[in-house]
Amino acid sequence: TLENVTSNEPSFVADKPGTFLIVLEVSDGKIKIQDEVLIRVEKGINHAPKAVLGENQFVEVGATVQLDGSKSSDSDGDTLTYKWTFKAPTGSQAKLLNEATAKPSFVADVKGEYEITLIVHDGEEDSLPASLKITAIKDFDKEPSIERFEPTKVPAGSITELTIHGKQLVEGAVIIFRSRELSSVYGSASQVKVSLDLISTTAGTYPLVVKNPNGKQSKAI
Repeated sequence: TLENVTSNEPSFVADKPGTFLIVLEVSDGKIKIQDEVLIRVEKGINHAPKAVLGENQFVEVGATVQLDGSKSSDSDGDTLTYKWTFKAPTGSQAKLLNEATAKPSFVADVKGEYEITLIVHDGEEDSLPASLKITAIKDFDKEPSIERFEPTKVPAGSITELTIHGKQLVEGAVIIFRSRELSSVYGSASQVKVSLDLISTTAGTYPLVVKNPNGKQSKAI
């Protein structure tokens, strides 16, 4: 839109590439004279867009998973198109639905890892790929508990593997130790293992907590 159209110095914002026609009409009250000028606006240097996905997730087998690439962006303000790559685990019949959109979905029909990659395109260039993994597990909604762990005493300044015994332990559970979340090695619903780096830890008593992927935690022991 042309601003200050009745002045001798109007202005406008060239908000996209193209040809803009400007027509000037002047009058002394008796005679009107017109002139026109074409202003061609060309696009500057293109910048590659950026693909953005969320973080890795755990879900229940059978859950519908909504992916979200809508936070992807282009610094030039170009419209983006979306190219998704989807790899399901062996035995799965899952397919990505609405894959031309920013928010496709699929059903995690079997246990395992679903690998997703997103590339966005701004009309000229592709972004670097963004990837995430969705891990489908059974008994997702369980609340864990710890019965015991072994060994119960370990030397300060060491690296020690603990075996934790409990109930309703789920694949992907983390161990909270000194406010840090440590990945565990899943054995069964009653046993997981974790490696503790105690090299910079002073002697003392420290509680352990198990947190399942659904966010539910055991009581400290």
